[in-house]
Amino acid sequence: MMNIISHNCVGAEVYKLEDCQYGNPFIWCVIPPEDFRVLYDNYEQIDFSNIKLEKDGKYYKIVIDGKVNVFYVHYKYSKEDKTPRRRKNCDILYDKIEKYIVDKYTSRLKRMSGKPLFIVTDREYIVNKEWIFGKEDLEKYVGKDDCIVVAYDDSINGDNVVRMPEKNMQPKDIAALILDKINDKKLEQ
Repeated sequence: MMNIISHNCVGAEVYKLEDCQYGNPFIWCVIPPEDFRVLYDNYEQIDFSNIKLEKDGKYYKIVIDGKVNVFYVHYKYSKEDKTPRRRKNCDILYDKIEKYIVDKYTSRLKRMSGKPLFIVTDREYIVNKEWIFGKEDLEKYVGKDDCIVVAYDDSINGDNVVRMPEKNMQPKDIAALILDKINDKKLEQ
C-alpha cells in the first residue's frame, strides 16, 4: 500500500488516480510548512496515536503528539451554522462531526505502513496564505529521495522536482504529474 503524505489535497488525488485505499490519515488535510517540516524530520519518532482534536478559528485541527498541526479545512466550524458543512457526498451534523474526524483519522492510521513518500507543492489555492509553501520551504526538500517537490517556479531544480506547466493547476492534474514521476523513479531502479 502506498504511503503518500502531502501537505494539501494533492496526496488524496494521487490515491484516487491509483484507485487505491488511503494509506495514512493525512488525506484531505492541510499541513502548514513548519508543521510539515516537523513531521518530515521526526516521522520515525512521532506517536501518531497521540492526538488531540481542537477548533482553530473556523477549522478543526488534530494536533499529533503535541508537535504537528493537521487542519481539516473541509470541515468548517460555526456555532451559528446548524447545517452539515462537509462538502461532496456525505452529510455530517455538528453533533457528530468531531467523532467523524477522529474516527476517520484513526481508521486511516491503522493502514499506515511502510516508508512514506512526502509531497510538497507551491500551489497557492490553500485557504490560509501562511500555509503556502514558498520557494525557501520547497528548497528544503529538493534532492531528498523520499520527497517529490512540485513547483511552478523555474528556479527550483533537482532530480525530485516536478514542473507545473501552469500556476495553480487543479490537484488532480498535479497528481497525474506526480504519478508520472513515481513511475519514472520505479523504472530507474
